[in-house]
Amino acid sequence: MKKIKNKIYHYIHVFFTDVFIEVWLFFILLLYTLLHWTNSFFHIAGIVIALISFYFRMLARKHLGKSFSLKAEAKKLITHGMYSKIKNPIYFFSLLSFIGLFISLEKPWMFLALLPFIYMEIVRASKERKVLYEKFGEEYNIYRKKTRF
Repeated sequence: MKKIKNKIYHYIHVFFTDVFIEVWLFFILLLYTLLHWTNSFFHIAGIVIALISFYFRMLARKHLGKSFSLKAEAKKLITHGMYSKIKNPIYFFSLLSFIGLFISLEKPWMFLALLPFIYMEIVRASKERKVLYEKFGEEYNIYRKKTRF
């Protein structure tokens, strides 16, 4: 029974942080940019960047499958799909999608809102790197040398 409760808690936690916070925040900002439409180059380019990046973020999440977790865990070393080229595609494309939205808002000062997000992603990637190295050792180092970001 305790194992089932832990699994339920885990899925609620994953849903809340991965879907509710980041995905809903993305869609709220996207809706805001669409409601405040301008035909400027930056507005249109920013939305295109945001939507394409968000698609790739969701694709990266799909590639992780059951290996996805909120805290750094080493279940399996994923090296296929976009993980064959980018170490942290979810972080990379999440950041890029928000950059696109901020470009579309045409308010440069809003980029300051990205600083805590960037810091958080760097900390998360650092923890993951340590956990993956402890579990997979040299195999992980070889993978890191073949990929970017």
